[in-house]
Amino acid sequence: MPSAIASPKSKRRLLHRPWAAAVLGVLASAYLRLVGATTRWQTHFHPDAQALVEHRDTAVVVFWHQRLLCIPTLQRRVGRAAGRPPPHIAAMVSQHGDGELIAQTLRRVGIDQVRGSTTRGGAAAVRAARAAMADGAIIAIVIDGPRGPHGTIHPGALFLARATGRPIVPLTFAVDRGLQVRSWDRMLVPLPFGRGCLVAAAPIYVPADASPADLDALRDELERRLKEVAIEADAGLGVERAGAALPLGRP
Repeated sequence: MPSAIASPKSKRRLLHRPWAAAVLGVLASAYLRLVGATTRWQTHFHPDAQALVEHRDTAVVVFWHQRLLCIPTLQRRVGRAAGRPPPHIAAMVSQHGDGELIAQTLRRVGIDQVRGSTTRGGAAAVRAARAAMADGAIIAIVIDGPRGPHGTIHPGALFLARATGRPIVPLTFAVDRGLQVRSWDRMLVPLPFGRGCLVAAAPIYVPADASPADLDALRDELERRLKEVAIEADAGLGVERAGAALPLGRP
């Protein structure tokens, strides 16, 4: 007799259906608006990152998949920090089935998408990202997405920064009231009516003539800064998150 409980595979197939992604996108975007409106946010940007904000310069903003839900907050807080309307942000969203739910959610909170990732549609995504940056957009990239492993930096952001000459800004957020999903990335889901912190590290520039060895060194530096801002954001709110500083499973 077939089981009455849906298997993980059947649940995954359901999430990949357009109508399901649309419905869940409405619910998720409404929830993120609630969190954004009821959370008391503080922003800590490195002075060089703050200068980019104030001059409305384009950049490649990167963060761990664990802190993916910082994108809507980034849009609101960056605009407020500069005393101007929210900036144009385009998030790179994978073409995997899970990416459709993210795309539907972001679309409803006013964030554009560039579809593609380092594992699928990468070349087209880079071309679209470059075009969006030429129009003044900030490109937001989940640096270890869409499939992980957690804390493993994919090189797409480095290639994009090298091609455009624009800086990479490591970013994270933390909340004092949140849940961590039992997933590969320990996704952090903020709860309403708490305190939140958005932290940006010093930008990293990738020279146009960067060699493979240069890229490896910059990749290590980017990982270090992402770990540091995660620790800083959590510590600033007096919390400790699993997998915040080190990739899961790494000593």
